[in-house]
Amino acid sequence: MPTITRGTLRRSILIATAAWIPLFAVTLLSNVVFPSEDNDSPAVIALGYLAVFAVLALVGYVAARRGTDPGGLAICGVVAGAAIGLLMAATFFFVDNVWLDIVARQPQKIAGLAESGGGSMRAYINKGLIGPTIFFPLVLAAFGAMFALAGGSIAQWHGSRGARRSAG
Repeated sequence: MPTITRGTLRRSILIATAAWIPLFAVTLLSNVVFPSEDNDSPAVIALGYLAVFAVLALVGYVAARRGTDPGGLAICGVVAGAAIGLLMAATFFFVDNVWLDIVARQPQKIAGLAESGGGSMRAYINKGLIGPTIFFPLVLAAFGAMFALAGGSIAQWHGSRGARRSAG
């Protein structure tokens, strides 16, 4: 059984939630406050994913500093990644439904509704969110395990390096 404490798991969830807050803000700003005619910039999306990966590595780093073994690091990463994925899916659901009148003006949404054969914009948008609601948590959970293990390895390397310095 992996060495993991409630405190370590709680910290992982808190770190994931703290990381989600700016992602929520960027989503709100880019879709509601400053909506654009274009899809989101690939550079902005890539930067967002890199930030999430760094946060998942931080989860592992913090957990390893608390003495969590590799199995526990993976669990912390899975939980943090899944939490970020679920929070992002909820963010899109919230933004798209609360500000439907703004979101419905996006050209890709209008074209998608037309191609779908009709119905309401709300139904079209919500149906489109089913996949991400499953995809985000699963994929980010997998990445969470990998990056938490990497962050944990860095913490262990950093700790052993410090121990060698104090011994020498």
